[in-house]
Amino acid sequence: MKISTKRIISILISIMLLGALAFVYSSFVKPAYNTVLNKRAQVKNRDGQIAELKTERGRVDQLAARYANAAELQSNLDVMLPNGENTASAIRQLGGLALANRIGIQSLGIQVTGLRPSSQSGLVKNIGTNRILFRAAGSYEDFKNFLRGIETNMAMMDVEGVKIEVPPGKNFSGSLQYTVSVLTHYEE
Repeated sequence: MKISTKRIISILISIMLLGALAFVYSSFVKPAYNTVLNKRAQVKNRDGQIAELKTERGRVDQLAARYANAAELQSNLDVMLPNGENTASAIRQLGGLALANRIGIQSLGIQVTGLRPSSQSGLVKNIGTNRILFRAAGSYEDFKNFLRGIETNMAMMDVEGVKIEVPPGKNFSGSLQYTVSVLTHYEE
């Protein structure tokens, strides 16, 4: 065989190998590479979705915390401004404060003053007021603590008036008599 024939055969074999290589590339490597690119795109898309879901989860957690606080706020508001005329609870609270501050309640009266219509519609309801009048006895220092307790009590109460008297008699023992008017509020 001549050298020129060997060259031609070697060139033909090289062309055939190049064709086989192109066939292998187009049949196996390119589809596999496209599959890898698709998988990378899916992973990137899922990473984006995960980041978005984490952001949404954070928003949901914030809303849940806000609504949990709202539920706590609603329960506090129900104690501060009860639904309906809850005179027994107000008397119980005043009695508890009096007992804690060594004030003896001698007499008690209740005057229902009725509802005050709300000027706004919707969430704001009509506000009702009851006046509780009572006579009590105790030391001045204990009475100041009792009034402080009314001011800081959970239920909304206003001290409308106080009258302080020295009990009749010649021997003053340090115990004074008080006539107190307290307004309690409720919503209807």
